[in-house]
Amino acid sequence: MNPLLGGPMPRFFTAVFAVFSVCLLSAAEPPVWVTAELADVAFKARLVRDVSEMQSRLGNDLDNEFILVEIEVRPLYNSEVIIRRDDFLLRSYQNNERSTAQSPDRIAGEAVLVLGDGGTAGGGVFAQRNEPVFGGGVPGLGGVGGPGGGIGGGGGGGGEGLPTVTEEKRETGTLAGRLAEIELPIGATRETVHGFLFFQVRPKHKPKNLVLTYDGSAGECKISFKPK
Repeated sequence: MNPLLGGPMPRFFTAVFAVFSVCLLSAAEPPVWVTAELADVAFKARLVRDVSEMQSRLGNDLDNEFILVEIEVRPLYNSEVIIRRDDFLLRSYQNNERSTAQSPDRIAGEAVLVLGDGGTAGGGVFAQRNEPVFGGGVPGLGGVGGPGGGIGGGGGGGGEGLPTVTEEKRETGTLAGRLAEIELPIGATRETVHGFLFFQVRPKHKPKNLVLTYDGSAGECKISFKPK
């Protein structure tokens, strides 16, 4: 009811109120972080399935074919941890869709051939002009590791101040460059590092069905996103 006119509230105001309420609820919900720990390393991770967050960070929604995992890797007791993309695999228990972490060059490299009738494509999944190349994605592809290096979010931690891409770079830079800027640093580290890993798993999967597996220099563990 409209408290001022004593009649039904106009549909327009009802819709605006509903959208406003949803925005307030969304803003009030903090990111859901999960943790796991081995003898020499501790992990802290969260899923990024929201297309609007991908768009705001990258200026691209990755054709709704990727899930990002924001992750912090914290070596313990001055241990050296070697981080490789192939150490991490994201899997859905719903249909067994899986992907190792993909390199920025694999996703949006320069050597991209646009698919034609019966054609094939090489290079990245997306062209540098940020247009999708594969219509349906390629679930289950293993990671094709690009050259290693320290490009990424750098040290720090606690899940605060995690890397993002400036508005200027979203508008002028390449997609591969933007991905590289926020990627988890690849290589050996004794310091806490954080950033994003990119998995070619469709974001339609519910968090309870997703698990991140680590199998690397520090051992093996599973990071479940199922609410406790």
